[in-house]
Amino acid sequence: MKNRLIIIAIALTFVSQHLYAKNTKTVEFKTFGISIDKPNGWFDVSAEDYSEHLKNIKTNDDEFTDLIKKHATIPFFAITKYKEPHDDLNPSIKINIKPAGNLDLSKPDMILKSITSVLESKFLNYKIIDEPKIVTINGKTCSFARFSYTLKIDEELSFETTSALWILPHNNQFFMIGAGFRTDEKNGKFEEIKKIINSIKLF
Repeated sequence: MKNRLIIIAIALTFVSQHLYAKNTKTVEFKTFGISIDKPNGWFDVSAEDYSEHLKNIKTNDDEFTDLIKKHATIPFFAITKYKEPHDDLNPSIKINIKPAGNLDLSKPDMILKSITSVLESKFLNYKIIDEPKIVTINGKTCSFARFSYTLKIDEELSFETTSALWILPHNNQFFMIGAGFRTDEKNGKFEEIKKIINSIKLF
């Protein structure tokens, strides 16, 4: 279960090559009990595009990279700031849902700690920016962590990348929310992403 969570977390944050309320559309997923406000200027990512992006994932561990590509699941919600194909790292947000299994949903920060503790050895120049901690989204308790690394596409192309993860429990399951963007934020600010994440509501 832990390894599968790590694989999903990496997929959520890796596929990533000013927001005002009037410029958003609320997207509801009634089966899962969640809604999020999508900015009108952002673009949906299809399952086909997501699968194609997975092929570009590279880590410091070839076996681990192969596991990610084999077992990563398609998110039910995925958007990018710019229309693909995009020549730069494309700011993105993605959401997966997972059953709790034997995980303690009262401690979502511990779930994130188990993920980030493994990532350090898998990515070049990995650095924790925000240690896993408890936060809230619209009054709902969740956990949050942020980290940076060098995303290597090939021998000549790489991006200094920052990823953020949230674990949001809901009933006997949890949402794993991932975001990825340039560390220098030249083409997308983290604050912009947080505004979108903070629009999430559970029902």
